[in-house]
Amino acid sequence: MNDSIGYFETSFKLGLKNNIDLFAFPEQYMKLFGENAKDELIAYSRMFTKSEIKVFIIDPSLSDHSFYADLISQFDISYVHVVGNNPSVTTIYDANILFEDASDLIRLLQRDQDKIYSYLKNIDLEYDFSNLSINSEKLLFDQNPYHYSNITENNFFILNQIIGNNWLEPVNPDQNDERIYPKPDKRVDDIIAQVDTLDRFVTFFYEHNPQLLEGMASNPHYPTLVLVSPYVSILHSNIIKGKVKTKKERAASKLLLCEQNKSYSYTVDDEVGEILSRKEIAHLLLEVNTKLLYLDYISWLHARYNYSPVVRLPRISKSINAEVAFLNNSFPQNKSKNITIEKFGEKISSLILDDQIKGLIKERNGQIFIISDLPLEWMYIDGVPLCFTHDVCRVPEFNNNAIVNSVIAHKRQSFVITDDIIERTLVIHCASDSDKTMQEAFKAIDSFKKDYGFQSVNCKDINEIKDALEQYQPRLLIFDCHGTYDSKTEQCYLIIDDENGITLSGDDIVTNGISAPLIFISACSTMPPNGLTNLLTDAFMQAGALSVTATLLPLNIHDASVSIVRLLSKLRLKENSLFHCNWLQFISHVLRTGLFHEALRYEREHGNEIAIRMTHGDVAQLLSKTMIFHHRRNSIEELKKIISGRKDSPTFNVLKNDWMSYTIIGRADLIYFDNWLKQHNKYG
Repeated sequence: MNDSIGYFETSFKLGLKNNIDLFAFPEQYMKLFGENAKDELIAYSRMFTKSEIKVFIIDPSLSDHSFYADLISQFDISYVHVVGNNPSVTTIYDANILFEDASDLIRLLQRDQDKIYSYLKNIDLEYDFSNLSINSEKLLFDQNPYHYSNITENNFFILNQIIGNNWLEPVNPDQNDERIYPKPDKRVDDIIAQVDTLDRFVTFFYEHNPQLLEGMASNPHYPTLVLVSPYVSILHSNIIKGKVKTKKERAASKLLLCEQNKSYSYTVDDEVGEILSRKEIAHLLLEVNTKLLYLDYISWLHARYNYSPVVRLPRISKSINAEVAFLNNSFPQNKSKNITIEKFGEKISSLILDDQIKGLIKERNGQIFIISDLPLEWMYIDGVPLCFTHDVCRVPEFNNNAIVNSVIAHKRQSFVITDDIIERTLVIHCASDSDKTMQEAFKAIDSFKKDYGFQSVNCKDINEIKDALEQYQPRLLIFDCHGTYDSKTEQCYLIIDDENGITLSGDDIVTNGISAPLIFISACSTMPPNGLTNLLTDAFMQAGALSVTATLLPLNIHDASVSIVRLLSKLRLKENSLFHCNWLQFISHVLRTGLFHEALRYEREHGNEIAIRMTHGDVAQLLSKTMIFHHRRNSIEELKKIISGRKDSPTFNVLKNDWMSYTIIGRADLIYFDNWLKQHNKYG
């Protein structure tokens, strides 16, 4: 605590995952514990954490607040907040530990500082509390000026954690100070300055510990960038519009669906101001802002893991809906699919990326975690999709609980990918016996079982899948089957046996506990980009998965099988666990290099002499360039030169480009390879 920068450096070197501990206790369980509630609560929380200071957030609808007030009073040091601050509820709790907001809690912590330190010294913990001063010299406080803006608060808090400004210097904003209250056209400047400051700390570590860069040429150099892209989906828009009956309600719906420009100012039709009063407009915008604030709070929790910078992008809705709708069409040709994706990628980039933010993303050597219902991995920056230039993972915005659960899951589970991952990989094949194409694909994949060492089973129903999971206890579970979604029920399914109508739904997955830490779904359209609410990825993660690779669009059966074999081939090689720091980097590399394999195969089949003459060594050298962040765009240019060696050379649009159909859901960037951690820790 007295050397926050030193702790930040240690966390960076060792790949530590830092975050607060969140626990949700349903009322029925707490009441069942009765007089033992305190002991049970402490015992459960200590299974995962050594945090001794308890902060209780109380649901005002609980049936017996006296029970909880008594429970909380039994703890040596605790604080309590009642959601909504309803006086009829708050008066039941001890006013001495009650707080209304974050500032209130900070005041209580400052008041009880000596009491907290004394308590921590007297309990059996591994920490040394001989010096508990917190950056009393206020070093580097000037590197983190406060800006009164929601979009910069997350980075302000993250920087405060690094420099140790734990509310030693309270913010008392001057209403006339433009540095604190930035004008709209300066908001992006403030975000960029904050990200640059965060990254400078990392650059400083590299400059003073150059050994940290040894063996890291292919690894991201900076902490994961958290991108938040609020989107009002077509489905949500239709729900709001469907309630409209009067002229006033129509104006209100327009306000609820309003967008932001690149300066984060709301764009509202003039007629809204003519129909609604200022008070009504303020009330509706408060509702919109509440949702954005929720995303801000959640993104801060995600940023806490490795001191990530956060960039919330402008809110968007109808401006991109036409492009999103086209993405859900069936495409008769590869060209039409690829052009549609590119149009979406170019359009979304033009709508939500300020030039400075676009430049930041393009040049920053770090992975990206996205909170959005939009497939921003398809966002094009200077002619290249984000999923090629960067390692990108995502969680959907629609399911608020899933975003929080993703934070909790990584705090609860310390999962790393060990050397025996290939032996702990299970491929589940599902298809009707009459589906000859799939059956042949299964045989092709299984022909590598002996050499590679993975396991596989053919399953005809859910019970057989459960039995296989119980037998093999996989850490990586690959589903190789057909997939579909029902637009009426807004639900995706995996097809186990089409002839007999046997499918695997999200409910089936949760009910039967069908999951593994890592999931790879090789099936069509398991997460179509249309804002579905019943997602298979959510179900797998509720059942225990930490990362699920799903599909946005249909797959070609042959290419999907090739992708599985390539994944398994790379996973069996120990050196890949040294090259790749985490699952996100590994799976992103497997997918993006699929472009090169398909393009070169196509060129050879069409008589391209340059491609035909390329040796395995030539191909390996080209693919190795895709591993280095600053060489990826050049590798695309080299591939274009090879293609241009044929007179009638086409563009990439003739390719199936199924590598772009995958989407990586969950914090795959937090799932490290054990060998890489050991190697990295040696340098640290």
